[in-house]
Amino acid sequence: MSHTRLPRTIYTLHDLIQAAQEARPGHTALVDGNRRVTYSDLAGQSTGFASFLLRSGINRGDRVALYLPRSIEAVVALFGIWSVGAVGVIINEVLKTRQVNYILEHAEASLLLTNSRLIAGIENPLVSASRTVLMDTLTFPESRPESRPE
Repeated sequence: MSHTRLPRTIYTLHDLIQAAQEARPGHTALVDGNRRVTYSDLAGQSTGFASFLLRSGINRGDRVALYLPRSIEAVVALFGIWSVGAVGVIINEVLKTRQVNYILEHAEASLLLTNSRLIAGIENPLVSASRTVLMDTLTFPESRPESRPE
C-alpha cells in the first residue's frame, strides 16, 4: 500500500476532505452496506449540501439538529453543516422518544434534519426547530455499488 502525502496544511475536517479529494479522488471514502462513496463524491455532495443549507438560511453558529440513522447521507449532512460553520446537534436514533424530544426542546435548532420514519417519534417537530427537512425526500447523487479495486 502506498501512502500519498497530502499536498497542503490541514486546518479543519473540511480541509482534510478537500485534500483527500485532490490526492485520491477515486478512492473510497465511505461504505454503507453495499454503497460506496469516493472522496470526490463526498466532497461534491458535502459542498452541495452546504449550499442547500446556506440557501435555507443557515449561517455560521446556527444549530442544526441531525436525527438520522448512521448513513452516507448523515455524514454528508454533517460535513455540510460543519462546512458552513454551523453546529451539528447529533441525536442518536436509538434514544427513547422522551430523550429525543428533550434534546430537541433544549437545542434551539434552526433546522431539524430527519427522515420519514424517525419524525413519527418527535412530539412537535415545528416547535423543536424553525424548520424540518426530511432527508429521504432530498436527492443525493447515487453512490457507487460495492466494487473491489483491481
